[in-house]
Amino acid sequence: MTLIYKIVLIILVMGISFGSKFVFMATTNVVGETEPCGWKKKPLGGLARKATVINDVKSEGVNPFIVDAGDLFFKDDGKTTPSLITPETIVESYNWMGCHAFSPGSKDFALGRNFLEDLENKSTFPYISCNIYSLDSKRLFEPYVEYEADGTKIIIIGAASSFNSDNILVTDPIKELELLVPMLKQSSSDFVLLLFNGSEVDMNRLQNSNINIDLVVRSKKKTRSSDGGTKRIPVYMAGDRGKYVYRIDVNWNKEGEIVDIPRQNSLIRLAKNRLNRMKKEGYTLEQLEEAYKDNPDALKKVLHYKSQIADAEKKISSSSSSLNMEKIELGKKVMDTPEVLAIVDRGIKREKDGE
Repeated sequence: MTLIYKIVLIILVMGISFGSKFVFMATTNVVGETEPCGWKKKPLGGLARKATVINDVKSEGVNPFIVDAGDLFFKDDGKTTPSLITPETIVESYNWMGCHAFSPGSKDFALGRNFLEDLENKSTFPYISCNIYSLDSKRLFEPYVEYEADGTKIIIIGAASSFNSDNILVTDPIKELELLVPMLKQSSSDFVLLLFNGSEVDMNRLQNSNINIDLVVRSKKKTRSSDGGTKRIPVYMAGDRGKYVYRIDVNWNKEGEIVDIPRQNSLIRLAKNRLNRMKKEGYTLEQLEEAYKDNPDALKKVLHYKSQIADAEKKISSSSSSLNMEKIELGKKVMDTPEVLAIVDRGIKREKDGE
């Protein structure tokens, strides 16, 4: 019996699964920015740079799922008149780059339902939302899309917290998800991503529920996440104005809790920093128990921090399902993709010409 045959036989008998691997490329709160913006000495963002980092990932042989969690087209700050042309520039750019799912947020309705539906008609990518309805109780968009990656069914759902806009009705997103997710996720092997233009209240309600969602990409809040947070479901926010693209790599073994590696690394760094602050002259970190053997309170802290490190390292090393995140800054070192830059330049010219 050959070695390879023995390995295959062991896998079949023990039911060992190597799982699935897939990648999300996510943006949030772009609010109509098509060019680099922000601090003049270091402008970040721009659709042409975003296209480049997506192409870079594809050049690795990876086909990422490109998603946007909403508040994409307009600033809607009460001071700026919404542009009619910028949203078309964004749509044309997203059509060129490819986009697997876009979940409209409250700001995307700044010019009303009809305008957004006209944009949808010009888009080659799906608009999704499970809780935005017309006044005659019909969903404006499909509630979700499904894809397949490496043998895993990927379910991407869109939702938004309540807001007011003419000719639409926004229902309770949590109640909608409570009904929808169990119907869609019929197997523990399915992976559910929620694109959520969510308020803090609704995020807390979601985390306190039993809704079986594996990952949330959240807009509305402008924070740039360093990890997925401390609660039940990992939540990532990619900042605002399109300055960053978040690459989220998922290793999905179709069972068990998904381990948020950036979160565990954050816990390790924090505990190590606290241990470093407790260092005594002549003692290494490994010798802190000896250093504080006559100080019970300090010794208790040392043991606690070391336990945190050990627990986090064990979670990372033994995880069957995990996710990792790379925060990609769209700075000047990222070259513009010429085709998308041309789209953006045409839009700027149209704005100047007063179309």
